[in-house]
Amino acid sequence: MSKQTLILLYGGRSAEREVSVLSAESVMRAVDYSAFEVKTYFITQSGDFIKTQEFTETPGDDEKLMTNDTVVASQAIKPSDIYEAGAVVFPVLHGPMGEDGSIQGFLETLKLPYVGTNVLSSSVAMDKIMTKHILEVAGVPQVAYTVFIEGEDLEAAVAETLEKLTFPVFVKPANMGSSVGISKAENEAELRAAIDLALKYDSRILIEQGVVAREIEVGILGNTNVKTTDPGEVVKDVAFYDYQAKYIDNKITMDIPAHVPAEVMTQMRAYAAKAFCTTGMCRLVERAGMCVDVVSGGELYTALAAGFPPERIEFNGNNKLPAVLRNGLSDINVWLWQILQAEVSGEAVPAQSLCGMNAEAIRLVSHDPMKYLGQGHIVPDVALGPNVALLNWLRAQAREVEVAYVQVGMEREDILASLNRLSSAIYVLMLLTVVAESGRDISKVGL
Repeated sequence: MSKQTLILLYGGRSAEREVSVLSAESVMRAVDYSAFEVKTYFITQSGDFIKTQEFTETPGDDEKLMTNDTVVASQAIKPSDIYEAGAVVFPVLHGPMGEDGSIQGFLETLKLPYVGTNVLSSSVAMDKIMTKHILEVAGVPQVAYTVFIEGEDLEAAVAETLEKLTFPVFVKPANMGSSVGISKAENEAELRAAIDLALKYDSRILIEQGVVAREIEVGILGNTNVKTTDPGEVVKDVAFYDYQAKYIDNKITMDIPAHVPAEVMTQMRAYAAKAFCTTGMCRLVERAGMCVDVVSGGELYTALAAGFPPERIEFNGNNKLPAVLRNGLSDINVWLWQILQAEVSGEAVPAQSLCGMNAEAIRLVSHDPMKYLGQGHIVPDVALGPNVALLNWLRAQAREVEVAYVQVGMEREDILASLNRLSSAIYVLMLLTVVAESGRDISKVGL
């Protein structure tokens, strides 16, 4: 009987790339070589794909995989060269661009089956803050937490944390794993230092209440029909289960199954299944005909990736941006996503809108803003504030894409027209932002 090819992808661009090598070496020794042959591909720190070893039998203990220190540049390949009919991919990539849906989307494009969760589930579960929001909605209990977003008021975030949580707390980058960038803080000074460290890895920071607890895990397999394993416990001989303890010192053992009462085991398995299935909530909401409210780009992505109709997505939430800017940026996000979808699928770009304005209204406002907004044309200037400046940068990027699209000879007139309208829409959003930030009531503008 011929063996199936198992493709191991390891390494990667994230700060967890060295952990990935260790994980891949563990997997390559655990494979059933009577059923599989293994081909390994290393993704370098710079994102290059390198063809590495192949195995038809269990490798020896001294067999090591290629790393960034031993990379052979001459073995570089195109990413699509990993494709092999009938093969299955085992992505052993940790952190961003590995566990966040990026590589999963790449494999979906290649039509290569892979081990693990799909694009949506990977994206949601990688983002600790997003996961918290979803679990709250699903009714899964969790420890108290606060959030700090780079650019927001740090003093307000620290004050909120001191009010809601008690020391010790754990400070975590939202989109890292393997305990990279995580700190345990016992006082305010350590809290501030921990936030500074976490910001080196992500702009979104989760601050969680420290608790005295056991670490018990439940494995999950399936899609709609979910199966759960008996819980297993990570038994630690350290106060803080950090990167060093996990991967270097090896001061842990596993108790499988965990020594817990039967009723606790049943409850844990139920909550695990409930958490796992919540990534399908957007689809359930869509089928019910309801709208969905999002408060971040990550939530917007989740809704769109679930196939939620863009016109039924509301962009709200407690943040400091003017409402018109929040809503407008939501529309711009949808606009970009629709262009990309149309380009990939070959379908026509759908009708687009900005803050309730259709394409014709956008054109009218952009040509005569005084008539429709009570605001004359603007020349971007720092005096207009950072929001307008950033929007102007975004508009310039849109123009560059439009020009590049023409230069490479693309023939999709609908995409070209949509890109042209996009820059006009961003200009209108700049005007709306000026009006809103000046204190004028945008709801009374004659649109």
